[in-house]
Amino acid sequence: MSRGIGANAYIAYQDNEIITYAYGGYNLNKVELRNKEQIKDGLIIIKRECFDKWTVGETYRMCVEGLIKVKNCSNCWWITNDDLKIDMMTLYVLYKIFITYETENSIPQKVSYNV
Repeated sequence: MSRGIGANAYIAYQDNEIITYAYGGYNLNKVELRNKEQIKDGLIIIKRECFDKWTVGETYRMCVEGLIKVKNCSNCWWITNDDLKIDMMTLYVLYKIFITYETENSIPQKVSYNV
């Protein structure tokens, strides 16, 4: 059974130091958050060094340390309960990005998290 929530991201910019994903989330349970237009106006900025350092459970720490920065999308409805106020969907997207990198040895051009 689907919960009807998720997020999608694609690489919008990259250079030798960072990779920036544009992302957007959706929540099919709330009409105003369905994101039928698939707007991706949030940003996930990852320093390239993260790909060599990442292990399961390290994503949030990297956000706290400033190695990963998030600008929440306009469809954000669920945030971390701390000073960072990060869209929870980005943590799932980041997990998919890093797991894909780990298993395929390449940084994914796009990722989706759907439950």
